[in-house]
Amino acid sequence: MTSLIKLIGVSTTEITGATVLLNNISLHIDHGEIIGLQGRSGAGKTTLLRLFNRLQEASQGSIFYDGKALTKYPIQQLRQEIVLVPQEPKLLGMTVEESLIYPLELQKVSKTECQRRRIRACDIWEIPSDWLDRNELQLSVGQRQLVTIVRATMLSPRILLLDEPTAALDPALAQRVLTQLKLINQENGTTMVMVNHTPEYLENFCQRIFTLCQGELEQETTLKNS
Repeated sequence: MTSLIKLIGVSTTEITGATVLLNNISLHIDHGEIIGLQGRSGAGKTTLLRLFNRLQEASQGSIFYDGKALTKYPIQQLRQEIVLVPQEPKLLGMTVEESLIYPLELQKVSKTECQRRRIRACDIWEIPSDWLDRNELQLSVGQRQLVTIVRATMLSPRILLLDEPTAALDPALAQRVLTQLKLINQENGTTMVMVNHTPEYLENFCQRIFTLCQGELEQETTLKNS
């Protein structure tokens, strides 16, 4: 079976070309897998995530998505199917309800479907009803991060890229978020790639872990979850 994502000899540099961010990375990610990325700050984890939906471009090598060169896909389609949850929550200056449905509206999803997805997501993720009319700026950092994660899952992407999704969450909420993400993976077959600095979360959540060091793929570990 064709891998969902495949990288062959991929390197990328800063815009000036002076600093190598990733060097000769080759890996594959299969349909429905949950992959972890670990390594010290500056190892290239976020850069690798951003390559998957072309928020950053490779300077060398090849990237394939579902058997076709990544560059052959329209950017809009690619970013609808491969969604990034950034480490810093992206605030839209809206109420929580407006923020949750705005990306769906950009995709021309009907108002009825937007509300159906919003109601279901708030139920699944246990979003309090009194949050909906509040501006995102009134939420705590952890609450904003949760809203960002929920908003991404409402898009029903094929691949969900998670950059430190639990960094701003207390341990109890972090575990609840990871449990719900795993359920989404199991029910929908959503492929997930997660950067996380907590080894326990990676080991319990992922099927394989790639360890990066100074822009190079240092180690691949297969876990009992696979």
